[in-house]
Amino acid sequence: MTMTTITFASGQRRFSASYLKKRHTVPVLTNDNLPDLLNDIYLERRRRQDTIVSIAKSLRKVGDQMDEQLQIRSSSSSDCTFGQGTIVFLTCLSHVLRLFL
Repeated sequence: MTMTTITFASGQRRFSASYLKKRHTVPVLTNDNLPDLLNDIYLERRRRQDTIVSIAKSLRKVGDQMDEQLQIRSSSSSDCTFGQGTIVFLTCLSHVLRLFL
C-alpha cells in the first residue's frame, strides 16, 4: 500500500485529500474542505455570469438608443450633416449588437 496526497487550490482555499492505494482499488477521498472549494468555484462562476449579463444589458441599451437615433435621423431628411454612410454603418452595428444579444 502507498499513501497518495492530492492538493487543489482556489483563491485562498486549499483542499488536500489523501488516500491509501492498493492494487485494483478505488481511491477514497476524505476531507471536510471539499464543500468550501466547490462553493468558491460556484461563487466565482456566478460573478462571471453576473458580469456578462450586465455587459449584455448595457449593449442592448446602446443598441436601442442607436435604433432610436436612426429612426429620428431617417425621418428628418432635411439634416444633411448626417451622412448616408454613417446611417448604414450604425444600422449594421445595431444589427450586429442585436445578433449577440
